[in-house]
Amino acid sequence: MKPRHLLVPLLALLASATPRCIEAARVSGGGEVDSAGADAASPEDTATVVDGVEPTDTAVAPDTAGACEPGQCSIGAACVADGASRPGLPCQRCDAVNAPRGWSARDNGVACDDSDPCTPTSSCAAGACVGERDPVCAAPPSCVDRVDCGSGVCVVTVVSGACFIDGSCWATGAARPGQPCQRCRPQLDPLGWTVEVAGSCDDGDACTLNDTCVAGVCKGERKDCDDHVPCTGDTCSDGACAHVVLPDKCYIDGVCYSEGQEGEPPSCVVCDPAEPTDWTARQGSCDDHDACTDPDICTDGGCVGALVQLDAEPNDTVDGYELLGAATVDLVTAFPSGTTAGTLNPAGTDQDLFGYGMLMNLNAVKRKPKVRLSDLDPAATYELCVFVRCGVSDASAEVPAVTCPVGATVSLPGSFAGCCANNTGVQEFATALAASCSADVVSTDVGVVRVRVRALANQAPCPAYTLEWGAVDY
Repeated sequence: MKPRHLLVPLLALLASATPRCIEAARVSGGGEVDSAGADAASPEDTATVVDGVEPTDTAVAPDTAGACEPGQCSIGAACVADGASRPGLPCQRCDAVNAPRGWSARDNGVACDDSDPCTPTSSCAAGACVGERDPVCAAPPSCVDRVDCGSGVCVVTVVSGACFIDGSCWATGAARPGQPCQRCRPQLDPLGWTVEVAGSCDDGDACTLNDTCVAGVCKGERKDCDDHVPCTGDTCSDGACAHVVLPDKCYIDGVCYSEGQEGEPPSCVVCDPAEPTDWTARQGSCDDHDACTDPDICTDGGCVGALVQLDAEPNDTVDGYELLGAATVDLVTAFPSGTTAGTLNPAGTDQDLFGYGMLMNLNAVKRKPKVRLSDLDPAATYELCVFVRCGVSDASAEVPAVTCPVGATVSLPGSFAGCCANNTGVQEFATALAASCSADVVSTDVGVVRVRVRALANQAPCPAYTLEWGAVDY
């Protein structure tokens, strides 16, 4: 039977009884146990007192000397039932089949009781009941001051300032392994763990804070790892917070996007969860919102447009001007004599030049060229210039004396002089100039006009306009 460790006063130890030991019987080589030298014919062998223990009489005197019933052993002068134990020796039994004339040893390892309180487990060995002595009694540890085994109780006295629990010594305040809120408190219980109901502890989890004992259990507050970003999963490992982007999301530049969602237009990038923290370039068409380009194609993550060549281009040089109407203009009709539409492409560098002819005198009335822009892009600032020269051919051309309504006189190659204006603050404007030619040139009544339209630098892309042209009296 398992001994009990009890803490008792030292005075009580003095009154404890000392258990007596039981000798092991000798076993004969043939499996029968020697009856300890007794006469085989003596019936007293079955009633022998062994080590002070009065045995139970399991033998029956035979009706006829030496004769027993089948299934019995004839030991001494008695008949013993098959399997019955020898009184006082529980590891010896009657084996009526194999050894009917004596005691036989039970198999080794069969449990038995040697009646010794200091042996928690006992088993048969060669016909004897052998007990395994309590290790505390056999070799007391350093924290055990005294051990007494007696009266069926193993009494342990622990030294001051220590605990003896589960076969090990513990210092005052030591925590139970894996249970930080159970500690050695010798003043309360030197042989058992004392439950802590309050106080700090360490639950061994780096992701908890302010660990405290609550009814013997160490509990901590979970570390707050919430980054308040809806597209991340927040976790804690080894005390460090981790924020992993959810499987179907992207988190780019502080903004959450769903799988397949594009960036700000013109967008050639898309959210691909395979690269959750950066844009992924896409293929296909796009819109760069530039009227001067078509088509627009995604290239390396950017929207790239092909520059549109206008029908009127290249009218961006003096020699490449676009002719408006006939070489001469009948100015009987009122201004305008004609209208054309154009687009500056690209803004800031492109210019459109036009040309037409006019009669400098009509019925002895002097005439002057006039042009006007309308349908303008409100985001652009336009410049409109009109130039004139006296004479048609380059050989007979003459630079006229020009008077500008606003600003200084400007010129173009080819004997042209003119005036410019811009549309600052207005969406429609016109300009005209008064030109004086010499008598020889005026007699021909023919003048050549050039018109230049351009958008000043840093303006809206590809601004459009409508140009009206003609001549008026002055």
